Amino acid sequence: MSDWHTNFQKRIIIDNGSWEIRLGNATNQNPMILQQNLLGNLLYGEQLNNYLDESNLIYIKPQVRGVTVDWDHEIHLLEKMLDDLTGFEQKQNELASYSISYIYNPCMPEKVRQRIIETCFEYFGFDAIYPALSQKMSQIFFKHNYPNKLSDQFQLLIEIGHSATYFVPFFDDEVVNYGIKRLDIGGKLLSNHLKDIITCRYIQLNNDFRMVSQIKNEMCFVSQDFIKDMKMKLAYINKIYLIKKRKNTFQKFFILPDYDTGKQGYVIENYDNQSNQEVLALDKERFTIPELLFYPSDIGLNQNGISQGIFNVVKELNIDLREYFLENIILTGGSSNFQGLSERLQNEIIQNTPEYLQNKLIHIKEQYPSFKGCQILAQSENFQNIVMNRNDYKEYGFEKLNSVYFN
Repeated sequence: MSDWHTNFQKRIIIDNGSWEIRLGNATNQNPMILQQNLLGNLLYGEQLNNYLDESNLIYIKPQVRGVTVDWDHEIHLLEKMLDDLTGFEQKQNELASYSISYIYNPCMPEKVRQRIIETCFEYFGFDAIYPALSQKMSQIFFKHNYPNKLSDQFQLLIEIGHSATYFVPFFDDEVVNYGIKRLDIGGKLLSNHLKDIITCRYIQLNNDFRMVSQIKNEMCFVSQDFIKDMKMKLAYINKIYLIKKRKNTFQKFFILPDYDTGKQGYVIENYDNQSNQEVLALDKERFTIPELLFYPSDIGLNQNGISQGIFNVVKELNIDLREYFLENIILTGGSSNFQGLSERLQNEIIQNTPEYLQNKLIHIKEQYPSFKGCQILAQSENFQNIVMNRNDYKEYGFEKLNSVYFN
């Protein structure tokens, strides 16, 4: 029977994100299995995708702020996904011919890293594991798909995810560990704040987190001039009482789901008041919510925004190299896809740097860049030489391997 050394299908890749788990193997560029990293009323992962009315659900999230804290439920999710991928019920030693590339984020506590290794080797019984830094995998994907777009020697990668935003500098394809920064702002923060606003002003949406995420993703955008847009909104409010004819350029409508017919919610530009459909109207919320990525202090968070975060990272780097990193920025992450975000971020960098700098910011718009980068690595000839195998784990234990793979 073939094993992972010769069979790429047995080189499993798992991208264990805070919002979504992506699972596949080295033969497929895209994940073969996707499911949300949460449980509700004993519904696992993909079962939630067909559950429309969430108002009575109680969610269990195995991850908090991007760190796995509930390993019992996390293992249940992984077991189900591995069963779907490999086609057989998981039993001890059945995965002994497989390797796994486990994608993780920086700033992870050592105890969590140890639990990852123990779970892969001792619970699932994999023959080898490669701990893959998410941002490094995205950088591999970038260099493979965007050749000669930026400097080969310097890159500053910004990943705006569900729970956090990471800033990871690269020099000669190696991570500059002392320059890594994390901000606790991401898609979850925006969704929670939008949920609070909708609940306070319009309708009760306390438990409909996934619907709020849909509203945020489909309706929100980043303003290129926040003050100007707020003044336009104020002018509309003042003039509507006088002429009542001016169109609100910011307003859009979200038709709420119909739980009786099973119809999903969707966005429309204009709404007929004669319609019997339940509708949610948003206007300035469409751009005030993403503004928190730049100014989280607006809601009382003692955090820098992503623009200031870039400069804080660069200040930690060698003074002679700082300008090179500012000229070569990569933007990625599921929460980086708001309309206008990359343009606004690049403009703020240009406004706060010397004119002679040739600032470049490339936005990776493709889905799952870290997974795809790991797939590229798993197909490489060098992959067998960089994995952590079971024999090494038995001989040296976690402490030795931790210093090699995580530090």
